[in-house]
Amino acid sequence: RRPLQLEEHYVAWPPCFGEQTYAYWRYGLMRGADVVVRSHAYASKRALLRAVEDRRLARGAMVFVDVRYTALDLRWDYEALTSAPFRLAPDQLLKTPTQSSRSSSNLDATRLDPTCAYDYTPDLILRSRLLRLLLAYPVPLRLVISGDVACRLDAPLPVGSAHRLFLSNDAAQAPQAATLGAAWLPQGLEGLASYDFVSEEATVERDATTLTASPWLPLEARTHLLHDAFSVNLRKPSRIALVRAMPSIRDDLVDLARESKLALSLTATLDAQVVAAMDDDGGGSMDDDDDDDDDDD
Repeated sequence: RRPLQLEEHYVAWPPCFGEQTYAYWRYGLMRGADVVVRSHAYASKRALLRAVEDRRLARGAMVFVDVRYTALDLRWDYEALTSAPFRLAPDQLLKTPTQSSRSSSNLDATRLDPTCAYDYTPDLILRSRLLRLLLAYPVPLRLVISGDVACRLDAPLPVGSAHRLFLSNDAAQAPQAATLGAAWLPQGLEGLASYDFVSEEATVERDATTLTASPWLPLEARTHLLHDAFSVNLRKPSRIALVRAMPSIRDDLVDLARESKLALSLTATLDAQVVAAMDDDGGGSMDDDDDDDDDDD
């Protein structure tokens, strides 16, 4: 039997949710799947957008889209908003709207910060020309969407029967994916020091199994029982619940780390609004670096 021939397309920079989703797919390829994949890696969203506009994606191609960081339309008319009739002050336009978007280092007079655009866009399809063009592509595709998007997409998605739609674990839980008419895809792999994505222009074709060079770290070589960091804001109530529970489970985690002779590092960064809400309801507040870092060798 001849192996399945498949092509894939993804934006290699900036690396974030997309590379974590791709890592699981690549893991499947390395397990001996009877499939030959030719990969088209794009250095930017604009390069992938040109390929979609030029109809260069083959029927049945897999397209990995990190909606949060590589698919949003971020250009805006700063000059118009500072002129008549709006006459908004420059500092009103360029300052960070909320502390939850304090990473807005790219917010300037030409581009919105993706975090701000994400936080204040109810339906991300309206903010992504790339996503709209992919959903309307004239031949069937396999669209793999990542980027924490389930709460910013209206169900059902306008896919019709042509495309197969997949949402990675960071994009939606399995029940949410089903609501949006999508299948669910695991995301990320333990034991990889990094994913080592390779940024290439759209014209370059490479074997998908050679795109990352990270060696698999065997279990006995791992140094941490748990090593993670996350932000906490009002949009993520499950993380607030974790922070509230941490005082009661922290000692158990430390005991596990000591028993296994592995390090433990868990850091939560709380938004000021979360701290205020916890103070208001008597839940108590936590210092910036009080959220869980212990190292036991």
